[in-house]
Amino acid sequence: MAMKIILRAGLGLCGGLALLLALGFLVQPETSAARLGLTAAGPVGLSTLRGDMTGLFALIGAFSLTAAVRARAVYLVAPAVLVSVILVGRGVSAVVDGSGAMALPLIGVEVVMLAVMVCGLKALPGPVRA
Repeated sequence: MAMKIILRAGLGLCGGLALLLALGFLVQPETSAARLGLTAAGPVGLSTLRGDMTGLFALIGAFSLTAAVRARAVYLVAPAVLVSVILVGRGVSAVVDGSGAMALPLIGVEVVMLAVMVCGLKALPGPVRA
């Protein structure tokens, strides 16, 4: 029982942090982007940061928080897939662009988030079993 409480707290933390990132990209896209090594190329770039990055982090955050609150594994499928795809992209970039060492802090956060989500998929009740 205590482990599920800790797991749900971890999911809530992941969700809350992702929602804060989403809010940051919505209200201060240039500042949020700079923290992740991104820059906007004009108004269309700002629109992309506001739309795409806000949407990505909002979905990860909302579904992770929902999984934590409702204690249901099914809500973790979408955010786990998204974080997995992000990690694949980071791996490709490490090989193609040589960004591996510079991106390690971001990769570390994403690996931890994915690990918490996979634990949730395995431990929380619901029709989904990873």
